Amino acid sequence: HQSLHIKFTYHHIQYTVFLFLFSYVLLFSFEPIYDDKSSIHPAEIYVILSVTCMLIEEIRIFFSQDSLSLMGKCYNYFGYFFKQLCLISFILFYIGLILRFKANGYSETFQAARVFLGYDLWLWWMRSLTFITVSPFLGPHLVSIGKMLKNLAFFAIFIAVMMTAYGGGSR
Repeated sequence: HQSLHIKFTYHHIQYTVFLFLFSYVLLFSFEPIYDDKSSIHPAEIYVILSVTCMLIEEIRIFFSQDSLSLMGKCYNYFGYFFKQLCLISFILFYIGLILRFKANGYSETFQAARVFLGYDLWLWWMRSLTFITVSPFLGPHLVSIGKMLKNLAFFAIFIAVMMTAYGGGSR
């Protein structure tokens, strides 16, 4: 159980279970909390604990970097796109969680919590793309597609400017 491949597989399985349970919570068991009864599903407790453990792990990774200065650690850590996505995911999750526990019944606060957690779930699914980058078969393809999209962005902007100019000129 000490090989990197086995650890990666365990992490992948845990993250997949987390994503499915988070999806289940938002789709089927996300009920408002009333004063007279508690309606927190065990899957929701697991999701909250999982996100908290992932946050603690990300904090540990941030502070255990080789860079000595705080600015150097920030530059190294947030230079990676998925780390920025991770930070936004944590912020949205805890905002949604605070709104969920602050709401009483089906109020606007509860609906806002549902929206925040819905966007957050989407970001967690996007974060699962990090598993593809590690795959020896799919990883290089994903990297090459990303480089092609960067090169294609100039042409897409050029075409958008031309279409806008044509649309404005034809009016």
